[in-house]
Amino acid sequence: MTDNYDLQLLKCIIQFRKCALMFADFNKPEILDSKYIKFASHLRDTIITYQQVPSLEVLEKTTKSDFLQKYITSTYNEVIEVNVEEKDFVFYLDQLKDRYKRKKIATFVEEFESNKSRSTRELEVKVRDVFTSMQGMDSSIGAESRTMKENLSIFTNKFNEQKKNKDIVPGIPTHYKHFDKNVTLKGGDLLIIGGETGAGKSTVMTNFVKQMWMQENTINTPVESFKKGYSCVIFSIEMPYDNYFTKMLACISGIDYRRIEQATLSKDEMTQIKQALEFINHYPCQLEIVDIPNLSAAEVEAILDTIEETKFTPDFVCVDYIGIMDLNDKSSNEADWLKQGEITRQLRTVLRKRNIPGISGVQLNRKKDTKNAEENIGVQRVSRSMGILTHCTTFLQIETRMNEDRCPDMRLHIVKNRNGGKGMITMIKKLNCSQLVDMPVNNETNEIEFGDYDDISEQSEGLFL
Repeated sequence: MTDNYDLQLLKCIIQFRKCALMFADFNKPEILDSKYIKFASHLRDTIITYQQVPSLEVLEKTTKSDFLQKYITSTYNEVIEVNVEEKDFVFYLDQLKDRYKRKKIATFVEEFESNKSRSTRELEVKVRDVFTSMQGMDSSIGAESRTMKENLSIFTNKFNEQKKNKDIVPGIPTHYKHFDKNVTLKGGDLLIIGGETGAGKSTVMTNFVKQMWMQENTINTPVESFKKGYSCVIFSIEMPYDNYFTKMLACISGIDYRRIEQATLSKDEMTQIKQALEFINHYPCQLEIVDIPNLSAAEVEAILDTIEETKFTPDFVCVDYIGIMDLNDKSSNEADWLKQGEITRQLRTVLRKRNIPGISGVQLNRKKDTKNAEENIGVQRVSRSMGILTHCTTFLQIETRMNEDRCPDMRLHIVKNRNGGKGMITMIKKLNCSQLVDMPVNNETNEIEFGDYDDISEQSEGLFL
């Protein structure tokens, strides 16, 4: 069979999610043969709307006329017959970009030969247009450009689908009510948890990961009743694999971390831990822990590529934590506080390219010696590394109070939020099992209910890993 790069590229797009998202970001369907441009444009718009590879049924139902539906069906059936491998997608794309450039040049030469009386100024403008369109072909995949008018159909499709189907949510919910009320974690977003040494950064990250991974499922949810969840990759730079696994298992099961570690469980706890293990075994969404002592953003991207090629497609990422990551250029002699800003930028770039949200943590500067606790809440706690705040979308600060280990609740402050409001979030500590639970809310007043919780100093001792 003669190579048909148009069909081969389109087959990669309708078969592999990674290729689909890359093509949607590339956003130049005009590189294809004119016969396939409308199909590619509709395919791109549908991918942008759902962030998934669309089925033929979805493509047909989102068309606006019978004629277009027949064209979509016919073209899809033609594309589906082609055999391709995911690794060849970039090759097909390069071939089509090269063909597009050659056509542009040939068209320009033909027009020049047919009308040599054009002024120098007209030629300059034409040459610039040709050069600009060709240069755009070589821009990195990940750049997205449309006029607001061009984006109207994409926006209205997204809006109408979300209005009809309440299961479609813009991002990944954490199911922490007060957090989700203010923050939506969408593709490319980076949530950073800031805290002092021992404040519980890893515990907060672990709980956010668990909530986003499990969603509304529990360890008691029957397999046939599983609701939608999200797959995650956790990069543990500081904590060994076994420690992180046990911490996450305690968080999922609600069983004391030390009792799991020491295998001293009661009969009821054995039943509960078995339920957690069964849940992990049957739950379709994956939670991968990568124990790696040295890590850069480039290595994050390479590992994610490997996981996607061999195991599953990650929906979000957690890096524990930015403060001990490396720059891509590990030979850099920049001061640590400058490096952290650049590391944050590099990590955010990976998230944006893959269109997935990420979570990480950072160490706060030393707090002021003041009686006014509010003076120690805010962006000034990362003032020497302001690049971190520049490149994250949401910054959540853990408040450390006097005798914090005796306090039954944890206070988290939304210090920066690019997509919503700020404020304080309060959670109940269950630190013996590495859990943070939503503070109960009075349904009538919609206000937090503060109860008389016990002193938890004995529970919290040594559990912030």
